[in-house]
Amino acid sequence: MKKEELLKKIGGLELQVKTLEEFQIEQLKELAKAFNWKKPTRSYGSYDEGEAKLPTWGEVFVEIGRLLAKQKYIENMERIDGFDFRLGDIEANVRNILKNKIND
Repeated sequence: MKKEELLKKIGGLELQVKTLEEFQIEQLKELAKAFNWKKPTRSYGSYDEGEAKLPTWGEVFVEIGRLLAKQKYIENMERIDGFDFRLGDIEANVRNILKNKIND
């Protein structure tokens, strides 16, 4: 390849990298909106919610992990509540059986 061809290819690759970086920043901004992440701005001893914070991909994945853990916890609690209802039904059935046996 000649120098001119290489420079042209480098220019194209630089443009592609810039486009991908801009796309990534837009994705991170949308995720920040979805998670309601704000940059804290300090004013007069308190923190006001400022503009959207630009998170790292690591922060995004940690938040997704937290949300998945919360979802699993809620599902487990719902399952436990279902067991409680079934146990209550079984207990009521046993009481009825015992009452019937005592009355017979």
